[in-house]
Amino acid sequence: MSIKNKCYQTEDGPIWHSRSVAVVAVVIFEVDKKNYVLLTKRSDTMEDKPGEWCLPCGYLDWDENIEEATIREVLEETNLNLKENEHISINSFRIDSKPKSKQNVSISSAFFSSLKKLPELKITPEIAIEVSELEWCEINSINKELAFNHLFIINYAISELYNQGYIS
Repeated sequence: MSIKNKCYQTEDGPIWHSRSVAVVAVVIFEVDKKNYVLLTKRSDTMEDKPGEWCLPCGYLDWDENIEEATIREVLEETNLNLKENEHISINSFRIDSKPKSKQNVSISSAFFSSLKKLPELKITPEIAIEVSELEWCEINSINKELAFNHLFIINYAISELYNQGYIS
C-alpha cells in the first residue's frame, strides 16, 4: 500500500515531501491481433487532474525500484496484477522532468503481453479513492483526452514496442 505523503502549502503552490519520482505504466495487451491500452479515470477527489483520464501512475515509495513501484501502482489503481501475466517489460523507456511544476521526475515503463482475452476491470472500494472508471482502449482509436502528457507517452511506448518487434 502506498505511503501517504505530506503536502506543504507555500506561496508558490503545494510542495510534496518525498514525492519527487513518479512512475507511469503503459500496459498494452494484444488480443486477436488488436492492441489495447489500460486507462484510468481519476476520481473527483484527486488533487491533480480530477475526473480526467490517464495511464496508471503514482509515486515511487521508499525502498522500491521502478518496476516494483510501477507494478504496485497498476495493482492499487486497477486491481490488475501484472505479476500474474507473462509480459515483456520495457523499463524506464522515457524520463520527463518538469522542475517548474511539481519538481517531479516521471519515469514511464511499458508492459506488453499477448492474451486470449482482456482481463476484466472492476472498480472496488479500495481503488475508488483514486480511480472512478477503468477501460481497455484500442490503441488505434483512443477517443479520450488524456491528462498530463499521457497520450504522447502511449505513442512513444507503441513506437518502442514496434521498433523492438513486439507489435506490428
